[in-house]
Amino acid sequence: MKIASAVLSAFLLQSVHAAEPPKPTADSLFQAARSAAPPDVTDAQLTAALSSGLTHPDGAAVSIAIPRAEASLILVLIRRPDGTHLVADESQVETANFGVWGRKRHEYDGYETIPIRWLSRDDELLQVSIRTRAWRNVQRYTVVEPLRIRPNGTVLFR
Repeated sequence: MKIASAVLSAFLLQSVHAAEPPKPTADSLFQAARSAAPPDVTDAQLTAALSSGLTHPDGAAVSIAIPRAEASLILVLIRRPDGTHLVADESQVETANFGVWGRKRHEYDGYETIPIRWLSRDDELLQVSIRTRAWRNVQRYTVVEPLRIRPNGTVLFR
């Protein structure tokens, strides 16, 4: 009798568990980021970027930046209803930001590009501000670019 009761309890618990909607996890974020990152980006870099990433106020997305020698990798991981994530690559914004200053990236002593804030919208688009700072001869240059992202991952520039 105890065995039948245990089997019935296990079956009922599995049924209840199966009915719960999937929840996004750090693993699903990591897997999405890993699928979009080039091979030279390490797992440690991805983990660090995800832990310091900028999360949308309602949890709809996470924006991350990974500094690299040639150009930063900037991604937005958009949560889907099934708990997986769609990746939008925003890396082009850094090159556009350097274009504002009229100099090539190698002409600066150093630079960083990071997401700084999510902007609220009244439509289906997500919007995040990306800031690039560069230093040259002790002078600091800063530009902020707001990017809009469609639900399908298409990044819209100004």
